[in-house]
Amino acid sequence: REHSLSAYRGGDDGPDSYVRSDGCERHGSPQMLMEYRAMNNDPGFSRGVPLPKAQGGVMLLEALVAILIFSFGILGIIGLQATSIAHVSDAKYRIDASILADQIMGQMWAANHVTTDLSTKFSSPEGVAFQAWQVQVSKTLPGVSVGEGTTPTVTITADATDASKSAVTVTVLWKPPGATVAHSFVAQSEIR
Repeated sequence: REHSLSAYRGGDDGPDSYVRSDGCERHGSPQMLMEYRAMNNDPGFSRGVPLPKAQGGVMLLEALVAILIFSFGILGIIGLQATSIAHVSDAKYRIDASILADQIMGQMWAANHVTTDLSTKFSSPEGVAFQAWQVQVSKTLPGVSVGEGTTPTVTITADATDASKSAVTVTVLWKPPGATVAHSFVAQSEIR
């Protein structure tokens, strides 16, 4: 059997010559090995040769596109976070305005219910209790000032049929940071 294999391969190449896959792996220079593999269409041949110039940089381009897509995603998340913070801040200011309006209405309920007395004490802008309340509103809410049209108002209207009844409207205005338009909260009540 040994003689038949060595005869098939073109002679006796030494001991165990039939075990090797080809004769060039042990003999010859690396250049000869590459030429031999190229001629025999060896799939492992491309491992030793650099890629053609047309393929250079494709992986870098893919990485840059992936980074770009990731960056757009992060920017979207940051935008959602900023919008969420703006909505939470607006809700907080609206709750504060509601509490402030309820506070002055509570003071009116505790005071004398006659319309003239309520107007003297709580009506804007001269009422003593109103002025103290206005200072508290300006400390609590942002952008409350007389010059910018964000001054809170309290309007007290007497009932035509009953002097002990008064319709009260409290308007609280504020301007959040970065906003161009003032926000408002209006509360109405009937004091008897």
